[in-house]
Amino acid sequence: MARLQPGRQNKQGTGALAPEVRNLMQDANQNRGGFLGDIDLRHLVPCDQIIGDDPEDTALLNAHRKYAEEWLSSFRWCKGVKECFFGCGLGGVIAVFLMAIEPGSEDVDEYLWVVVGDVPSAYLVTEDAPTPAKALEVYCVLMQDWVDAVRAGKSVGDLIPVNAAPTLENADALQTRLTTLQQLEIPERPEILRGGDLPN
Repeated sequence: MARLQPGRQNKQGTGALAPEVRNLMQDANQNRGGFLGDIDLRHLVPCDQIIGDDPEDTALLNAHRKYAEEWLSSFRWCKGVKECFFGCGLGGVIAVFLMAIEPGSEDVDEYLWVVVGDVPSAYLVTEDAPTPAKALEVYCVLMQDWVDAVRAGKSVGDLIPVNAAPTLENADALQTRLTTLQQLEIPERPEILRGGDLPN
C-alpha cells in the first residue's frame, strides 16, 4: 500500500523562523507540547528541510511547495507567504503545507493549510484541523461534498471552490482521486522531529 510520507528533518537549520515559532518547535522536538493556537507543530517541518523517500520525491514535493506558495499568493487577500511548513505528502500525488501569510485584511487568518498536487488546490482554516492528517481528512470531506452535489444536480455555489466545471465527468475524475487518497496509508503521527534539538 502506498504511504503518504511525512517530512523528515535533515541536519540543516530551520532558516529564518520567527522566534516564537522556533521556541514552539523546540518544545515539540522535546515532547513538551509545541502548539501554535490550534496547530500541533509536532507534525510539521520547515519547508527548507523537506526530504522525500528519494531525490525524485524530494524534487516533486519541493515543486508542490513552490506551486502552493505561488497559488496562495495569487489571492488578493494574501500579500505574501512569510513561512512555510511541510506536513505530509506523496510527490506527484498530493502535499499538505501550513502557510503563514501576511493577511490583506483583519478578517483573514494568518495561518492556513494548503493542499496541492494531482487534486484541486484548496486552502483550509486550522480551527478544526490541528494536524496535516486532519487537514487532509477535512479536504477529502469537502471535496466529496462537491462530487455528491454535482452528481445530484445541486448547486455548488456554497461549497469549497473547485477549479473545474461542475460536470459529471469532472465529478467522476475527482471521485477517482479521492478514492485513491482514501487508500493511502496516512500516518497518524509523523515522526519528523526526533533527529535532535533545533539549532540555536
